[in-house]
Amino acid sequence: MNDKKTFTRTILPLFSKYPPLTSRMHLQLHFFLLFFNDPNIDLYFKLRDSKYIDRDKISPLFEKGFTPSYFSDWLGGFIESEGSFVNRSSGGSSFSIAQNHDYYLIDAIRSFYDVSHLTISNKFGKVSGDPLYEISIASLAGVTRVIYHCIPLLQGYKYDQLVQFINKSKSLKSVTKEFLNSL
Repeated sequence: MNDKKTFTRTILPLFSKYPPLTSRMHLQLHFFLLFFNDPNIDLYFKLRDSKYIDRDKISPLFEKGFTPSYFSDWLGGFIESEGSFVNRSSGGSSFSIAQNHDYYLIDAIRSFYDVSHLTISNKFGKVSGDPLYEISIASLAGVTRVIYHCIPLLQGYKYDQLVQFINKSKSLKSVTKEFLNSL
């Protein structure tokens, strides 16, 4: 979108109504807005490498147990880009998702799928060294909850990946029948 008026009237109000849920996107939006109405190219180049410096000060973006009303739909998009469905050679199936820095997001996802008993692993990014939080759901009940949530939301490649995941899984035969009937 190149028209500033249209952008101001249509896109920016969406960010007010549905604020970004990752600290990275929150800081990118903040940085964008800093220069949106008052472009200063010298200041832009001076500050662009430090736009994430306050990440620890703004995280979490919502309180535990109080996810935004749009969290379910947002999670579908987040899974589209960050989720992974895997069929194990042993016959089991799992779903995993990870995010740098934002423990609160992975914790909210864990609560959303009612798998609060699972541990969130804390790793560090191979290249950046940033904290990486990940949850892996392997129980049939947990994976099934993820699938039923994702079926109406996923599109494109991730939807195809989900279809293949369900069809190849030995443990998800009952889901396969229901999934095919929902198409």
